[in-house]
Amino acid sequence: MLLSPTNLPTSIIHPYSIRKVLTSIATRSIYSMSAICIQIALDNVSCAHYALRIVSRMIDSLKDMKEKQSIIDLVYNKLCNQPNSDYNQLWLQNMTYIQDKKNEASPYSLRLCQLVAGKNVHALWNNEWLNSELAENLPYDSIVNKETLKKVTPVIMFRETRAYNELTY
Repeated sequence: MLLSPTNLPTSIIHPYSIRKVLTSIATRSIYSMSAICIQIALDNVSCAHYALRIVSRMIDSLKDMKEKQSIIDLVYNKLCNQPNSDYNQLWLQNMTYIQDKKNEASPYSLRLCQLVAGKNVHALWNNEWLNSELAENLPYDSIVNKETLKKVTPVIMFRETRAYNELTY
């Protein structure tokens, strides 16, 4: 007689074991799918934000914070160690802002990301061409909307999707 899930003795299958195996398979799949998304982002910068959106949704589905952080670290190392990674840093910070704030650390080198993280930034841009009085008085604090930061979630949402989800019928 062949064994199948329907005719296995209950002493062989324990619900916790099945859940553990399925969770392990799902986690490995998320690692693989994240790697594919990141490779697409590297190959085509114009769709990097879509790839990171997909990765953010997959990471959010994981329960284990160590697994989440492990994938985020891999994504960061792959995307942000490339030349001209500013665009990717901006999008990746959307995923990690809450955790970065909790840890009081931000791995991003982009000055705009540092400003969002609450660090003092001397100048965001090359202001040498401006009048020195004007350059010194630029209101960098007003660039970051603190109210919007309070609403940030680890899942990247686009305005169009958010507006669609917030519709009331």
